[in-house]
Amino acid sequence: MYRIFTLNSPLNLLFYAIVLLALQVAWWAQPIAENVVIEHAEPLSNLLFPKLQTLPNAKSVLQSLGLVLSLVIAIFLNNTIASNKILNSRSYTTGIFFIIFLSLVRHFGVLSPELISVYFSLRIIQKALRIVKEEKPFGNIFDLGWISALSVLFYFPSLWMLFFSFLILVVFRPFSLKEWLMVFIGFLAPFFFIFTLYFWFDKTHELLIGLTNLPNVQARSFEFSPSVIIAALVFVIAFLLSASALPRILFSNVIQVRKFVNLLLIMIALVLLSSFLQAEFTALHFSVLCLPLSILCAMYFQSLKGVFLSELLFGMLILSAVIVHFFK
Repeated sequence: MYRIFTLNSPLNLLFYAIVLLALQVAWWAQPIAENVVIEHAEPLSNLLFPKLQTLPNAKSVLQSLGLVLSLVIAIFLNNTIASNKILNSRSYTTGIFFIIFLSLVRHFGVLSPELISVYFSLRIIQKALRIVKEEKPFGNIFDLGWISALSVLFYFPSLWMLFFSFLILVVFRPFSLKEWLMVFIGFLAPFFFIFTLYFWFDKTHELLIGLTNLPNVQARSFEFSPSVIIAALVFVIAFLLSASALPRILFSNVIQVRKFVNLLLIMIALVLLSSFLQAEFTALHFSVLCLPLSILCAMYFQSLKGVFLSELLFGMLILSAVIVHFFK
């Protein structure tokens, strides 16, 4: 089955949708109240989700939007990696790995602030790769801050994106105070509009409280359910396998690809650290790890020589994504 996605055929986009829908069926059969309660006070989340949850068919709407957004992210991610020649040949492997890893995360099938932050994280990756190609990428540099701010306004723990944006400049650009200020100004711009809106309705005192999601802060506890343990093990094993092959993979790649992989490793570390910014520990926060992990896995699988081994590992990955749905 893995070999199907190594082919550069647009038909694989249909397979993306089929696999994603098949893996999501288990969640669709459960009431939304038993799956996930979306309680976020961040300004944009507070603006969007209360309205969605009051719709007559809120469960179906949230699940359908979650399915569509997940599929869009998978397609855009695969196209980004292929068009920037991160892999040695064009294929659809990165997108399918993203779908499988995402399906391992509990409650992945529902639109949530965490899933929206995954989309913004992908946009940051896209901007980073564009900065490499342009001599004067001022617009993309400004967008790094702008996108980071939008993500924070939906999901506060995605504040890690701001630090990641500065690290992108460190890795890909010579130091320029002007460019660093552009990121910072881009980050402040959305907050200016939000502050104006809150000021207009005399709610400025609620802005900081809502931004940090303080109304929903709970004691730091995390339930290590069987599904979470299985997903964590799969993530760790996939990362270790990919990391073990990185020296061999990067040796034959250009310097820009090596720098990009270093950024992915930094991204993983920042996401893990940002989990402490959550109002309540949830597995959904780690959805964003599916982005760098899917890229690293695609590089690892492409480096495998034997067809049997790649098919075996891919089959085990699919099987784990199916099994995890039988546990709460």
